[in-house]
Amino acid sequence: TEKPKVDQVSVNPGVTGLGRVIVIVYFEEAIGLDNSVEPTVTMTPSGGTPITVNPLSFDANTWTGTVQILSSYSSGQAVISVSGAADVAGNLRAADAAAGAVRIDSQGPAVVSTIPPQEQAGVSLSARVKAVFSETMDPESVSDQTLGLFLGDQQVEGRVEYDQTSLSATF
Repeated sequence: TEKPKVDQVSVNPGVTGLGRVIVIVYFEEAIGLDNSVEPTVTMTPSGGTPITVNPLSFDANTWTGTVQILSSYSSGQAVISVSGAADVAGNLRAADAAAGAVRIDSQGPAVVSTIPPQEQAGVSLSARVKAVFSETMDPESVSDQTLGLFLGDQQVEGRVEYDQTSLSATF
């Protein structure tokens, strides 16, 4: 008699920022799982300590849980660990320290450079201004409503264009 095995771990979204994440564990078990024995599922962010994935449901061979990604978690790969599931014969699953993984991006994007440089004097009012971001942006979030150019305290009229290839917005 074999102990239950993890067939697959699915994390939605697969690359996650801050907020709620759904973790689904699919078990492989020939004689059936004992759904009264709840598995323990944890997620360990890069360089961090394990965080419990809170159970939502467990039926047949599928366990579903949720975890909240916080800004204090390091960006990078987080490992999903699973232990404690049992089959109907009582065979208890040993810990699988690396049943799955998810990439966490807990750091928001930042402007890493501007052309012309910030606070540069003598820039023509007709000059194109470019901001380069630290990571790919959602194109829907880069617009005239979300980015602005100011001359003192007066906003300059203009249009923003985003280029995903260069990670830059041009005004």
